Amino acid sequence: MTIGFAFLNPLLLWALPLIAVPIVIHLLNRRRFDKRRWAAMEFLLRAMRLNRRRLQMEQWLILALRTLAVLLLVMLVARPKLTGGVFGNDVGHHVVCLDDSPSMAHRGGADDAMDRARDAIQRLVASIAEARPNDLLTLTLASAPAQPLLAAVPTGGELARRVREALAGVHTGDLALDLAILLPKLDDLAAAAKASNRTETYGVTDLRRRDWVARGGEPSAALVAWLGARDAERDHLQVVDIGSKDAENLAILDVRCADRVAIAGVPMNVEVELKNLGRGDSSPAELAITVDGKGRGVQPVPAIPAGETTRIAFTETFHSAGWHGVRAALPNDRYATDDARSLAIDLRPASRVLVFDGAVGEEPEDAESFYLAAALEGGDDASIGIDVRIHGDHELGGLPQEELGAADMVILANVARLTPELVARLEDYVRGGGGLAIWLGDQIDVANYEQLLWKGGKGLLPLPPVGVAGDLDRPLGVHLVDGEQPLFAFAREQLRTMFAQLVLVGRWITLREDPNAAAEIVLRVGDAAGDPLLVTRPFGDGGRVHVIATSADAAWTDWPRWPAFLITLERLHATTARPQDFGRANLRPDGSLSVEVDPSRHRPDFEVRARDGESESRTYAAPPAGTSVVAVNVPMADLHGYGLFAIARRTHAGGEDVQLCARNPLPEEGDLEPLGSAALVASVPEALRERVTVLDGAEQAAARDAGGGSLWRLLGFAMLISMLLESVLAWRFGRR
Repeated sequence: MTIGFAFLNPLLLWALPLIAVPIVIHLLNRRRFDKRRWAAMEFLLRAMRLNRRRLQMEQWLILALRTLAVLLLVMLVARPKLTGGVFGNDVGHHVVCLDDSPSMAHRGGADDAMDRARDAIQRLVASIAEARPNDLLTLTLASAPAQPLLAAVPTGGELARRVREALAGVHTGDLALDLAILLPKLDDLAAAAKASNRTETYGVTDLRRRDWVARGGEPSAALVAWLGARDAERDHLQVVDIGSKDAENLAILDVRCADRVAIAGVPMNVEVELKNLGRGDSSPAELAITVDGKGRGVQPVPAIPAGETTRIAFTETFHSAGWHGVRAALPNDRYATDDARSLAIDLRPASRVLVFDGAVGEEPEDAESFYLAAALEGGDDASIGIDVRIHGDHELGGLPQEELGAADMVILANVARLTPELVARLEDYVRGGGGLAIWLGDQIDVANYEQLLWKGGKGLLPLPPVGVAGDLDRPLGVHLVDGEQPLFAFAREQLRTMFAQLVLVGRWITLREDPNAAAEIVLRVGDAAGDPLLVTRPFGDGGRVHVIATSADAAWTDWPRWPAFLITLERLHATTARPQDFGRANLRPDGSLSVEVDPSRHRPDFEVRARDGESESRTYAAPPAGTSVVAVNVPMADLHGYGLFAIARRTHAGGEDVQLCARNPLPEEGDLEPLGSAALVASVPEALRERVTVLDGAEQAAARDAGGGSLWRLLGFAMLISMLLESVLAWRFGRR
């Protein structure tokens, strides 16, 4: 086995001539004596001649030890090391990991963090190649550590060129830095280089606080556990901080539909959420809105205090059902990634509402559903996009599950009694997000409602019914309760006047108030101390139940004859209808889109392409499934870029069914607060700090001597022994 010999500090070898100092001193000491003959000394000289050989050996031994001590001292400061093998292998493995998370696109000046990272790695590789020419090097990305750019390649020769070529094609990715996933993968890379006996790991990163410490400021559990498993003599971590201290950033966190259901022909409310993630107030800006590829003007954005959030709202009416896209964009700042977001939305032709009429009556106006249907359907000039389906209460028990599941809202109008089976179905429906509105009336079986719908506060009813109250000859007005309930928040004062001055209620079902019930009282009969008239409560996962204590017809109240009734129905639907799943088409880079392929209509392969056509398309194929609809998952990690993407399913007739999805950046990546080198070291337990080195800014990472072929400990021990031995021998020989 070939053993190479090198020095970590070769310039200090100039001190080697100092080993002549003990020899010169020895010679000078011999010349300083003036020899004179003295008769009495003859006997001593004769004795010395008899012991001359022993005395010379003693002097030469002491001189050799002194010279050896000087030589060892010079060698110790020059730091010699073996670059081949002795007592086993001495091959180091340098694992260099480049943080390619989105925040590395932040520009701290003329260049971005990724540019600075490339330069830092190239300098590091040059240092390794010079100091450890027989080691191994692995270069990988934090987003794909299991697929290294270079895997255990020799550090000499063409290493610098290979690293430069590998880094040339590297750009910031879409996924956040996750130490819990990354660090074990780096262990796998280190273990793959079986020829090495120690590992130096380098992390080149912008060192953002959110990535390296826990949310509360405590040390990252993943980092602490990983450092704790390191061999302090053989393994070490160098973190190179190339991030900028500038953390100013105005970001778009979200673009969302503020309505529960998006309906064609009905104004859709859109909210854009912005946050100032910097440490100072942002400057006023303008938000550019694009709808289906066409500009819709700009919205002013006020100055936002540091750390604060604001919402910009606007309405847009889409006149055709199907897929549409909305994009909001700010002027690009130093971190342009989160300056734009898109929304893909599938507008429905209408929202389906099922109305079950408990009192049909002889005349159309006598039916409980007459005014309900008129208000929900509206006219040609007042449509609110609702498809109303009227059923008699006798049809409740036989309602197909498919029809109930397709409904956004169910209304029970003066339905006398319910069965336990039907109540269970309604509970499942509301628990799954459906909306339920219950109009009471003269046919209500109070005991049945209390037993099956109240259930001691665990049922659908917000409050338990007690009995009929009021006098038709002495009707009372309606009081709109103050509070944060959003049902009438859009025009609270105008509606308060309308209810108080126009609407009269003659009879109602008393609802007993319960302080422990999760109920919100929105309207009361008469005044602020009157009986509850409209009460609401959440139920299950996004579902909501409204109870109106009077009738839906004009038998107990004139409410249906006033515009307030239409407004109430519209608001009940807007706040209660089953929420549309907008999230399934608006995804993060780590999400997945489910595309349904119907073999009876579609060809098995479909294409995914950017809506603006700037990126290349990808083709996916559905597995054979006979005549069944197949769901194919499209990982967002397969796609590149942000914005709207079109999924084109080709039909057997030669056309295309196109749906949209939006691929948006991770909002948390806009948090650019730097951690800093000192803070990272301080976050690591003191017992583990020697296993990690953090370099700040322009400090250069370098090949580290971590034992193995280093001889400095052995040299230091040998020098100490030689000095002690010289002292002992000099004392011993001097006494004889």
